[in-house]
Amino acid sequence: MVQIIVSIIFNENFFKELINSNINKPIGQLSGHNAGEPFCDKIYDFLKKQYPQKIYKQFEYLNSLYKKNLNAKTIEEKKKLLSPTIEFMISRGTSTTQNWSVDNQFLDKQNDTADIIYVEKNKFNILDVKTTNIDKLAQPPNIISSLKLANICKSLLINEDDEKLEINYIGIHWKQKKETLNIVKINVIDLFKITPSNLYINWAAALQIQFHISKIDQNFTSKKKDWAKEYLRNFVDSAKRRIIKQKKDYVDVFLPFI
Repeated sequence: MVQIIVSIIFNENFFKELINSNINKPIGQLSGHNAGEPFCDKIYDFLKKQYPQKIYKQFEYLNSLYKKNLNAKTIEEKKKLLSPTIEFMISRGTSTTQNWSVDNQFLDKQNDTADIIYVEKNKFNILDVKTTNIDKLAQPPNIISSLKLANICKSLLINEDDEKLEINYIGIHWKQKKETLNIVKINVIDLFKITPSNLYINWAAALQIQFHISKIDQNFTSKKKDWAKEYLRNFVDSAKRRIIKQKKDYVDVFLPFI
């Protein structure tokens, strides 16, 4: 297999000129999507200026891909435009994709897997931006569905897509100063460098993996295939423990009465 190399490595140093920059205070609550989206747009604009032909929002990339391949009319033909793992991660639903046309293109969607995509030579770096108000103690943010990640790992192993995908999380730590939100610190982590056993799955919160980007480790040094196998082992073990607990709490305790 030929290894596909991406020339850009995103890390803290890459974004250093954004430190101490700011956005205007958004109207409404300074939490969740309302506070996060302007920072995501700032990161997108910063990257787009440097790599205008390689940086996309998820919907932009799909629109561009389909416009370049108008002969791909069926769902099956559109799926073949991407490697299986990438297609699983960034494609829209069947009916939405069927209804796509040049006059009916995709719009931005809040729950897209990727906030930003960097594409080079058919290798994809999925970039997701997470924001934290440093003046408020907060629970770790939702990072990604553990089930979705399990399916990504399964696909990587089946389709040998491991050299075509990177997933980076950009953590922006901000502080309010009157009518602006100022960037104090930026952390960048590689999902596939986190020790899989350190990933906490919150089964009560839609199976979300949760962690603080500034505090998670980057100690995994083996190949991505090894990471995928370790993650799946951790996911299955966690699911087994969950099943045992649910059986005890929701089945065994009531069986004597029926």
